[in-house]
Formats: sequence, C-alpha cells, structure tokens
Amino acid sequence: MLISQLCKVLVVVVLVSLAAGCKLAVIAVEGGAVNPSSGEVCQPVSPGVAGAVCIHEIDTTNYSNTFYAAPDAGWYFAKWNSGGGFLCKNSINVACVVSNVGFAGNALIEAIVGSDQMYYIMPIFKETPDTVTVDGNEWYQPSLFRGLSWNEINGVCPGGECFGELNGRDLTGWTWASVSNVNALFNSYIGSPELGPGPDSFAGSAGVPTWATQFFRSGWQVTFVDPGYSAGTLGWTATSESPEAAYQAGIIASEGGGTSGHNAGTSFAPSKGLQEATRGGWFYR
Repeated sequence: MLISQLCKVLVVVVLVSLAAGCKLAVIAVEGGAVNPSSGEVCQPVSPGVAGAVCIHEIDTTNYSNTFYAAPDAGWYFAKWNSGGGFLCKNSINVACVVSNVGFAGNALIEAIVGSDQMYYIMPIFKETPDTVTVDGNEWYQPSLFRGLSWNEINGVCPGGECFGELNGRDLTGWTWASVSNVNALFNSYIGSPELGPGPDSFAGSAGVPTWATQFFRSGWQVTFVDPGYSAGTLGWTATSESPEAAYQAGIIASEGGGTSGHNAGTSFAPSKGLQEATRGGWFYR
C-alpha cells in the first residue's frame, strides 16, 4: 500500500495555520528546487538559503502530481530524504510520484485523505566535485570543458597526453581518454563489459536500468538537460573516426525512470571543428 497515494493543490512558501485534511509538505533545500508537474515550483527564497516549504492540501481521492528534483548549477541530486512520514524515501529517481487516483471507496485511503496527517518529500542535493574517482582513476568533469572543439583539445592533448591549459585548467599530466577508456568507465557502472573495445553503444532493456541513474547520482555533472525527459553527459574522446570527424562519448538517463533514453555509447562522430555547449571532453589520470 502506498501511503504516498494521498490527499486540490494549495501552494505556499511558508508553514501556515492549516485546516483539517491530509497535507503534503514539499521541502526545498539549498542546492536546487522541486518542480511539480502541476502547481508552482518550490525553491529557496534566494540562493544559499534553505528551508522553503510548499504545502499541498490533498482533500480528494483524485490527486496526482509528479515532483522533479531540479539541482542548481554546480549541484547534483543524490536521493530523496528518508525518515518518518517522508515519501519516495531513499529513491534515486529524480521523479517522485504522489497519487491516490483509483482509490475512491478505499476506506483506508479515504481516512488518510480526511485526516490532518502531514507527509513530506525533500530532495537531497550535493555540491558537484571537479573530479570523480572510478576504479582508481580520477576523472575531470566533462562539463568543465564544454564549448571546445576536438581540434582545440587536440592542440593541447595530441595523441591523448596533455600538456597545457584548456578552459583555464592545467591538464599537464592528464590523459585525454580514448573510446576504449570511456567504454571501460561506462562498463563499471553498467556492471558488465557491454561496451567496447571499439566504438559501441548500449541501452537498458530489462526493467529500470539503474546503471544510468547511478552514474549521475555518484556526482557526475550533466552537460545538457531536456526538462521532464532526460539529462546527459557528452564529451569528446581522443579517438578519430576519420580526418574530419571524431567520436564523442555520452551517457543519458531519462527522468521518468523507464528504459527509453537510458543509454551509453561512443558511436557518434561529429565534425572535429564543432563547438557546442552540450559537449565537453573526457580526461583522466
């Protein structure tokens, strides 16, 4: 039984004296906001200020809303908070669904709707680190190198070994990752050698592919977001497809939690001269 299947939406940004009826308190903390599929965004009053509370009054058995955790730049969503009365507790899915549709006539649910019970949802956001360590290798966030062309990166990291700066960061001693290097990185999250050794791609097909969501929950910063659908990290590799094109590598997770849009791959080869804000670069040491 989902106690999250609850209680017309009244949204406020402070706790007020409340009439009787089931309630959902959406708590916005430092590092991001909560975007409902219907209603107003719940977010701190100003950056760096935590504790905004948005109250949803649920007084019908026809309530349904999906709440999306939306991290600010430089932050990532880790999970939904746990504890007494919290819904979606410990879930790493960016979407928290609260619905009691279909429970009309259910004595238990109608009793909850008519009560003064308070329930809660609260995302946990963490600051994004500049690097992420996986299997003993330290990786720079690809997002730090967005907007660079393959040719620009190759001028500092010819053949993969880097000497000099890119986007204000000294990459001396770092390696520009090949397709095989990034395939190995992705395989560590997939949990099996699905990718490689050459350009390849892999998509989840059985149930929810948690490897993709776990990648982002472990601290990786996205390079693009398609709100309500997907988020992903894309970056150039050092591997050429031809004199004119090189392979990018990327991993994408759909926000809805289904298999559509969950994939990882190194099989797309854009022109080496392209500069795009959605693409960075893959570097490790």
